[in-house]
Amino acid sequence: MPAKAGTQSMSWAPVFTGVTSTNFRRNDGMKKRWITGLALIGGALYLFANAGFRDLVSRTREQRRLGRVLIQLRDDHETLTREWARIQQDRSYTEYLIRKNLGYVKKGEVEYQILKKEK
Repeated sequence: MPAKAGTQSMSWAPVFTGVTSTNFRRNDGMKKRWITGLALIGGALYLFANAGFRDLVSRTREQRRLGRVLIQLRDDHETLTREWARIQQDRSYTEYLIRKNLGYVKKGEVEYQILKKEK
């Protein structure tokens, strides 16, 4: 129907044929998924391709490793401190270590060395 002169005709019919509100909602959901997927891929690329992030990860691993080393060193230090105190206080233990590690013998003792035959 032609419009009268001076009045405008407004038609709210869809401009594209074949597009219904159901199809539009389905396409809108698909667009959201694509945008979300691209955002996730972009975020992952930003994190893992970024030298700063890789440096942070490697420094965190190194910090954990050094923490384990520190615990081991503290245990060793405690053991050696006890050993040193025993060496200073227990004369018989000191004598035992000297004989065992340095091969000393008392005056008048005879040292026997037992040799094993080689096969």
